[in-house]
Amino acid sequence: MDTTKVALVYFIAGSAFLCLTLRLFKVEYKLWQPVLASLAAALCAYIPNNGSGPISLVVLLAVLRFTTGDTWQNLFYPVAIARLALVPALLLVGRW
Repeated sequence: MDTTKVALVYFIAGSAFLCLTLRLFKVEYKLWQPVLASLAAALCAYIPNNGSGPISLVVLLAVLRFTTGDTWQNLFYPVAIARLALVPALLLVGRW
C-alpha cells in the first residue's frame, strides 16, 4: 500500500478512534492532543524500513504522555484499542 495512504489513515481515522477510546476510558484530554499525536504517528509512516508501525505506536504513546501528563498505564489500553481499530480502516483503504 502507498505510504501516503497509510499516513492519511493514521492521521484522520487514528485521530477519530483515539478521541473515542480516550473518552471511553475517561482520560482527560483536549482535542489538539490526540490530533497532534496522530499527526506524529502518521509522519512515522514515512520511515523507510519495515519497523515504522511499532515506531509510530511508541511515538503516539509518547506524544500523548507528554502532552496530557497522564500515566503510561492509563494511556496504553486506549491507544492499543485505537490502533487495533485502524486495521479494518487500513484494509478498506488498501482495496482502493
